[in-house]
Amino acid sequence: MRRPACALAAAAFAAVPASALPAKYYQENVFKSCSTGGIFCQAVFPAIPADRVLRVNSASCRVFLSSRTAVFSHVQLGSDKGDGPFYLDVTSISNASGRTFMATFAGPVFLSQSSAPRVSTYATGASTVSFDCNISGVLEKAPLEAGPAAAEAEAD
Repeated sequence: MRRPACALAAAAFAAVPASALPAKYYQENVFKSCSTGGIFCQAVFPAIPADRVLRVNSASCRVFLSSRTAVFSHVQLGSDKGDGPFYLDVTSISNASGRTFMATFAGPVFLSQSSAPRVSTYATGASTVSFDCNISGVLEKAPLEAGPAAAEAEAD
């Protein structure tokens, strides 16, 4: 019995463990609302796997402030490992009940393996700051570290 070429390719690809693939698409979305009336509000994305680095190709956020007189400073992308900060470009859109901002970023920038990507907003004068952010990019195999452990891993 003959199997179509696409079925053979799919079967061969399915046999490869995900950790062996050189790159994997990444896209995550988070929503965060802070009602402290303070300056800083932060959302944390799921952690990057230990054997990967994240090449961020784009990030976008919609930020809403509950007051039309609130002062909005900026949105930044980074990680808990100290990557960044990378600042997003902001456009203001006013509405009747508050202020809305669109923030966008075009990479590429890299975030470290095992790090948790974070997006932070900075504003004051609003009782509530809420934002919805999306990060998309590629999880790439992390380069081997130098030293004896790397030499052993390369020998395997």
